Amino acid sequence: MLYNKDWNKNDKDINSLDNLIEWLGRQDPAKGYIYYSPRNCLLAQYYRAQGLSNPHVGRYALDYVGGYVNLPDGFDAIAKGKVFTNTIGHALNRALKLRKAQEAGLCLTPAY
Repeated sequence: MLYNKDWNKNDKDINSLDNLIEWLGRQDPAKGYIYYSPRNCLLAQYYRAQGLSNPHVGRYALDYVGGYVNLPDGFDAIAKGKVFTNTIGHALNRALKLRKAQEAGLCLTPAY
């Protein structure tokens, strides 16, 4: 069999808002998370579920085995929220608000 470097390639854009929303929608909305835990925060869990090895997420960037990239606009605001809103359900609502604002051309990152 010939080697194909794209054999296990993920066709999803893991940095798209739609894919984050899809993933959030499959999670338990009541599940909480600690925003300030770079290896176990909401976005670290998301990126781990997308197949990245050992993701470490900061406010503006994602560091993982194999790379370092800036977070997409709005991802930090979705995860951060406000006090007592660090549940999957709240994050999903923030993500849906962001998508609606983007579709309306109102802003890139709404203030929460």
